[in-house]
Amino acid sequence: RFGMDRQATADLDAMAERWPADPVVLANRANIEMRAGNTESAMSRFERAATQIESATLLFDLSQAYATVFRMDEYEASLARAQRLDDREVQALSRLSDSKLVADLAFPSEILRDRMRARGLVEAPSARLAEWIAPGQLGTGWHASAIGFFVVILAAWLVSGQFDRSSACTRCGHRICTRCEATVWSDELCEGCHHLFKNPEATDPKLRMARLHALSIRESRIQGLISLGSIVVPGVAGLASRRPDRALLSLALFVWLVTWARWPAGVLVDPLWLGSLAPLLFSVLGGVALVGYVAIVARGVVALRNR
Repeated sequence: RFGMDRQATADLDAMAERWPADPVVLANRANIEMRAGNTESAMSRFERAATQIESATLLFDLSQAYATVFRMDEYEASLARAQRLDDREVQALSRLSDSKLVADLAFPSEILRDRMRARGLVEAPSARLAEWIAPGQLGTGWHASAIGFFVVILAAWLVSGQFDRSSACTRCGHRICTRCEATVWSDELCEGCHHLFKNPEATDPKLRMARLHALSIRESRIQGLISLGSIVVPGVAGLASRRPDRALLSLALFVWLVTWARWPAGVLVDPLWLGSLAPLLFSVLGGVALVGYVAIVARGVVALRNR
């Protein structure tokens, strides 16, 4: 439709080498032959595709090929078969009154899903195990989902009273455990830091100043590492500012930026969907993702320094 017949032919021929019996590839390749006037070649491909799938559009294309070479019996049989499958589709195509009209077949989404699953989980030997442990397996049926949720809830209920959550001192990093420590003042301060900051009169001034100096050096070092990680590693800025929602959003924006950098014209280049608008649309969305990602990182670093 856009005059890209050579590119379309090359793409479909490359697909036919990998999937020589694919009915959608055969039918769409036959359409190119029909437009080029190679009716016999197109008819052969249409007939091979028609033995594999039931498609009103495909049978309509086949009837057009039969009509071109005046094989009227086959023409009427194919058209009648197409009408039995989807009379509205045939009526809409026939209403265009174009004897050379052939309609392209849409690629079935279920076939695309099955191929992606096969390529990612089955054909790759190192990834076969993922087919059994992938989270998507729980969504294959409501029985599996219900059993999975029930097991998680039961396990959480059984162990809920068996553990006490530990924490780390925000000043020195000491692990605060309710079972190990003699006295637990809070989840954020260990016993030593509690006396150091909350009860300074009970501490030796020289030791207190030395301890504060060591903690200051440690805090500046950790803050520098977190700031560097916030810039280099996606999601760290949101976690450092104690905003997991921003961390998740920054990860999503980063994935979109990588996708935009890898496929600037779109993941699936389809001239019938967006055409020349695809690069512009992806650029606009990529720019928005870049601005949003930089804003989240900058906000996280500022919040970390002001904390």
